[in-house]
Amino acid sequence: KFLQISGDTIANIDIRRYARRQLEIISAETGETVHLVERVGNDIVYIDKVEARNNSVRMASHIGLSLPMVYTAVGKSIMARLNPAEAEKIWQTTDIFSKTANTITDYVEFLKELENVRLNGYAVDNEENERGVRCVAAAIGDIYGDYRYAVSVSAPAARMNEKKIIEIGKLVKNTAEIISGGV
Repeated sequence: KFLQISGDTIANIDIRRYARRQLEIISAETGETVHLVERVGNDIVYIDKVEARNNSVRMASHIGLSLPMVYTAVGKSIMARLNPAEAEKIWQTTDIFSKTANTITDYVEFLKELENVRLNGYAVDNEENERGVRCVAAAIGDIYGDYRYAVSVSAPAARMNEKKIIEIGKLVKNTAEIISGGV
C-alpha cells in the first residue's frame, strides 16, 4: 500500500517545477538556451525554456512547440533509451524528409546515431532540424526506468564547436542525472 501511494505521488510531480532550477543553472553556466521537453507519441513537446540573458541571439523555440523526435537531439536522446522495436516503430511511422542538408534520412545511419547516443550518454543535433542551430541533449529517467523527458542546450552553430559539444554533453548528461534522481 505504501509503495502504491508513493508511486501515485511521484507520478503527479510536476517535473517542470523540479527541473527549473537545474535549467537555470545550466543556462547560466553555458550562456545558452536550455529546454525541457516531454515525449508525446512520436513527437517531443517543449514544456520549459530558459534563455540566457547575456547572448543576443535568441532561439525560435517556444513552450508548446511540437517536433518529430527523429529530427531533434532531445528526441534522439529519448529514442536511444527505448527498446529497439519501439524506436523502429517511431522511425517507420514518421514522415522522414530532409529539413536541412544534415538531416539523417537513412535508417541505418540513424541507428548508428542512436548507438553513439548510448555510448556518449547524450545526443547531438548537428543542424539537422534547423540550419545554423546545434543542440546537445540527454534523456531524463524516472524511478520506473522510463525516459519520456529530456534536457537540452541549444545555440547557434558558430558558438557550438566540437569541443563545446563535448563540454555541454557532459553538462546535460549530469543535469539529466540530477533531475532523474529527483523525479
